[in-house]
Amino acid sequence: MKGKNYILTIAIDNYSDSNFTNLNNAKLDAENIQNVLLDNYGFDLIEDSITDKNATREKIINTLASLSSILMPNDNIIIYYAGHGIINERSGIGYWVPYDAQYHSIATYINNSTIIDLVESIEAKHLFLVSDSCFSGSFISRNRSAEFSRAYKKLNEKSSRWILTSGRVERVTDGEPLKGSPFANSFYDYLNNNREAYFSLSELANYVKKETSSQTNQQPVCAHLSFHNNQGGEMVFKYNPNQGKSKEGWEAKFEEFCNSKETIKEWPHISQYNPNTKSLGRWCSDQRSFKRAKKLSPDRERRLIEAGFVFNPYVKKFYTGFGKFMAFMHMTGYNYVPSHLRKQYNVEIAWLRLQRNSFRKDPENYPKYRYDLLIKNGIALHTTSNEEIWDEFCIELIKFYSNNEKFITIPSQVSKDKKVSWLGNKLNDYMYYWKQGKLADEKVEFLSKYVDIDYQKNKHKRYFRKKIEEFKKFQNGDRNKIPKQSGDEKALGRWYAQIKCALNEGTKKSLPNWKIEILKEEGII
Repeated sequence: MKGKNYILTIAIDNYSDSNFTNLNNAKLDAENIQNVLLDNYGFDLIEDSITDKNATREKIINTLASLSSILMPNDNIIIYYAGHGIINERSGIGYWVPYDAQYHSIATYINNSTIIDLVESIEAKHLFLVSDSCFSGSFISRNRSAEFSRAYKKLNEKSSRWILTSGRVERVTDGEPLKGSPFANSFYDYLNNNREAYFSLSELANYVKKETSSQTNQQPVCAHLSFHNNQGGEMVFKYNPNQGKSKEGWEAKFEEFCNSKETIKEWPHISQYNPNTKSLGRWCSDQRSFKRAKKLSPDRERRLIEAGFVFNPYVKKFYTGFGKFMAFMHMTGYNYVPSHLRKQYNVEIAWLRLQRNSFRKDPENYPKYRYDLLIKNGIALHTTSNEEIWDEFCIELIKFYSNNEKFITIPSQVSKDKKVSWLGNKLNDYMYYWKQGKLADEKVEFLSKYVDIDYQKNKHKRYFRKKIEEFKKFQNGDRNKIPKQSGDEKALGRWYAQIKCALNEGTKKSLPNWKIEILKEEGII
């Protein structure tokens, strides 16, 4: 059975740790090489390019690990990495540097041996690992040279595991901004300029080694990887131009963007933070990045604008904040930031406050596209923070009293449960304004269903009446029936004993008048 050809690219220009200098051409190089393989050599994407913020240590390792379960024995794959590489000078161990690596923590890098172990588990027919990074030659423990005089068919029959690095154990150049690295340019040039029906991996590698070394001081290295499933064959490239897969990929995403107008609420800003729109959102973000880097063709830019795509740099901060707020909404289910989450989501609440303040300050000049987008997604601009807090308070109070007795209990301001302590503090505030006559009538009506305005003053009376009800229920009409101070009746028995003791003449204990009046009223004495 004939297998498929796949390409996976990992490219990192920008790093989270500022100690790593940002690169100029990693993503550009990876995209160019990926597109020429898609268009002219029948390759397919096994996954979207892993770039910058997405190229975390966890993501890279998990993706490489997943290949062993995705690829079939007759499939071929090229794994192309462009980014920083580092070597431990004492041990000679090399590393890839993922986006989230910390400069002073070697544990956050990806050891070459880890990559080799992951790659070795892949049961594809041909595997070609390309590493355009400093010290990438440390992947290879020893170089092997071989002359291939057999026919391409024979080369392709036996499985192979090859690696091509942009240099030996040395630093390599990233090239001038937006012009590509010398290594990647020679790799791309051979693929793009070739017109032969077939060529082998070694022919490509020999050209790349020769051209790169003629322009720089670095020396690319190509060698076998000594794996159990390496039978000494080679990947053979078949020239099959005008397939236009890279264009089809863009066209497919463009069509998806256009069709999403009626189905995705976030349109025209498709959020990459929402797991349901992650792929399309990342594509939208890439189009803006290509536009800023002047890599987006005028035709594509025109078509995007006509379709409603927004490039305006002045709205970037708005859309960035909107994307984060939509992600917050998807995770929590709130269309505002509740009090107990404000410390954790301070960026989101600051963005929402800015939109509301801008709208209230000058509603007529607030951008219509922003207003429509927020309203469509259920984000109210007319609501104030105080109104949201009251709505949140009402919901939480109803929840609290679904499990607790009204008028008898009250949410504790010092509860370990943050929601309960927040609820207790807010209730205390509202009751203060209630006593001062400064609380709106509808709020008074709501609170009076659950709490007494003089709760602190009357709570002992309510508790005392509750115990009398328990006592009368226990007696069930038999006035001679007395609860025991042990077993299931222990609490009620002790309460009744305290009452009787206090009523006995000649003791130091006594009951307050209000308790005596209630006892008489209830017929206990």
